[in-house]
Amino acid sequence: MSSIFFSIIIPVYNVEKYLSKCLESIINQKYNNMEIILVDDGSTDGSPVICDDYSKKDSRIVVIHKENGGVSSARQRGVQIAKGEYIIFVDSDDWMENNCVELVSKSIDDTHPDIVCYGYVCDNGKEFINSELKYRMGYYSRSDIEKEILPSLIQTDKALYFPPSLWGKAIKCDFIKKYMLVDKNATIGEDGATIIPCVYHAQSLFLMKECLYYYRYNMESATKGRKVFNWNYPAIIANHIKKYVNLEEKDLYEQFNRKVAHEVFLVCLSRFNSNQKYSEIKKDIKNGLSNEIYLNAINLCHFHPINKAFLMQQTLKHQNVFVMLLFSRIYRLM
Repeated sequence: MSSIFFSIIIPVYNVEKYLSKCLESIINQKYNNMEIILVDDGSTDGSPVICDDYSKKDSRIVVIHKENGGVSSARQRGVQIAKGEYIIFVDSDDWMENNCVELVSKSIDDTHPDIVCYGYVCDNGKEFINSELKYRMGYYSRSDIEKEILPSLIQTDKALYFPPSLWGKAIKCDFIKKYMLVDKNATIGEDGATIIPCVYHAQSLFLMKECLYYYRYNMESATKGRKVFNWNYPAIIANHIKKYVNLEEKDLYEQFNRKVAHEVFLVCLSRFNSNQKYSEIKKDIKNGLSNEIYLNAINLCHFHPINKAFLMQQTLKHQNVFVMLLFSRIYRLM
């Protein structure tokens, strides 16, 4: 029987419709040596009551109620009190296979890797689609990471990258505490900004074949909702990565520029979710793209010409706002 103690951290915000299913999947895990930290991030629906009710039923559950500060601040509060050797993050509208923690613990027992990754199942409301990790399964030493993971850690010229989500992984607590990005202005992308330095500094990884996490494709979530992202967030993510990753190693600086350009493109597209006139949006985009960090990344990044990311880069480089509008409409249909 494994003695590894896990901290499962769940940020909670207005998810009363899905929260019980998430919590049931965790309290009914076949593995019991864990704590479950629920961080209510100022919910205004019935979520706080659900959290408190579950804490009365299960002594492993700890509930924190805080003012709304965003998902990264909620995760940070959970990390601050976490007692586990490894941390597993779960989004409150998702759920886990009941043997997830058990299988993760078995993967850790022999080699004690810094990070364990596993696949997920996407629930799009119509069907369940398995998404296995696109890498070799099994143990990775530091030399393996350098050879097999770093070439696609941030972003390749075909716009491929290591899975950036915090969910779908068990990460040593010390890594999370050291490399976690917390900034209320980074409303998306903070997962990847945390994962990239964690993997970069890892001495070992273990990648599992199993798909153990159920991801609910929620159109109301931050990455798919009709929100307008602030211009600061790509710079915040860029500065965080630069702080902890030696971009002079291998081709990481090229990868870094691709990621920054991609994040900037998402901001540009999100401007069309506003109620502003086209002329005002165009002016806003032109002004936003004057940021030196963004200009450098856009001009220096290179994508494979037979890839839609190449069109993205050219659109940014020439500041073709009309093409951005077309992209935004295509994204809405996806």
